[in-house]
Amino acid sequence: MSEQPPYGPPEPGTPPPPQQGSYPNYGYQGYPGYPVAPPTRSNSSRNVVIIVVVVVALLCAGVVIAPIVFFVWIVNEVEDGFNPDYRGSQNDPVTVEVGEAFEIRDFNYASGWKLNPGAATPLTGLSVSSNHENAVSSLRITFEFTRDDALLGTVDCSAPGGLRKGRKALMNCNASSAPIVGFDDIEVFDHSYTE
Repeated sequence: MSEQPPYGPPEPGTPPPPQQGSYPNYGYQGYPGYPVAPPTRSNSSRNVVIIVVVVVALLCAGVVIAPIVFFVWIVNEVEDGFNPDYRGSQNDPVTVEVGEAFEIRDFNYASGWKLNPGAATPLTGLSVSSNHENAVSSLRITFEFTRDDALLGTVDCSAPGGLRKGRKALMNCNASSAPIVGFDDIEVFDHSYTE
């Protein structure tokens, strides 16, 4: 028969009896010889907070940035319409010959116009077609007649308001000075306003 451990307290100096099938009392250790992964901690709460903060930050940035972008776009549009230094502006007029076609700011002025020195209407037959993106409330151009860089006189021409892209109109011209004769240069510039 197998020897049974004695009942009662062990004698001093004797090792404790082996415990079959028992494990130390500090948690499951897995199968012998296989490492056990440490328990994982859930970060879902932290991840949700980070996502919410990022979304709120993006929304706030959009609320701040969108008006700025819109303002910059409007300023650029206005500058395109009222830039004082475009080709054909008063600061940079176009030199033309009598009856010659010319273009200023996507407005095409047809050839065939005539000068009538001394007449009540000194410039006739000037027509314009618009390739400009915006309708204009007041299409106005001015012809300056010079000799040796001295201004002899001007003629102002205007078209009916609301000239839209693809439309044509006949310009009305009026002299703002005495009959223009003896000039050697004609310069023209636009001072229209877009809507």
